[in-house]
Amino acid sequence: MINNFLFEEARQLLAEEFCVLPCMAIKKHPEYSWKLYQKLRPNEAQLFAFFNSNSEYNAICFLTGKICGNLEVLDFDLQGELYPAWVESVVKVNPDLLKRLIIETTQNHGVHVAYRCEAEINETLKLARRKIVIKEK
Repeated sequence: MINNFLFEEARQLLAEEFCVLPCMAIKKHPEYSWKLYQKLRPNEAQLFAFFNSNSEYNAICFLTGKICGNLEVLDFDLQGELYPAWVESVVKVNPDLLKRLIIETTQNHGVHVAYRCEAEINETLKLARRKIVIKEK
C-alpha cells in the first residue's frame, strides 16, 4: 500500500527539480541501485511505483550533484560536534546566509546542511574526520 504523504512530498520535490527516491530511514539509502538516477530523475509514474512497491518506505532520500540542480550537502556526523564551530564561522562572514540554507538534524543527532551551488558538483569530498582537542602546555 502506498504511503500517500511521502509520495505527495516526493512528487512536489520532483516538480522542484530535486532527484528523490524512497527509502527506509534506518538504512538511509534506497533498496535498489540509485546510480541510474544520477543522470536521469525518476518521473511521477516511477515514483508512484517505487512507493507502491514497498510499504516499509518511510523516508525520502535526495541525490546530490548536477541531477539535483547542483545540490550539495554538508554532513556533520558524530552528533554534529563540528557544526557549532562551522555556524560561528559562517555568521562571521555572512550573518544572513544561515537563513538561506536547508538545515536538518539527522536520526543519529548529526546535522545536514543543504544548498544549491552555481558550480557543478562532481564528487564526495571529506573535509574533516574528527575534532581533535589540543591541550595547552
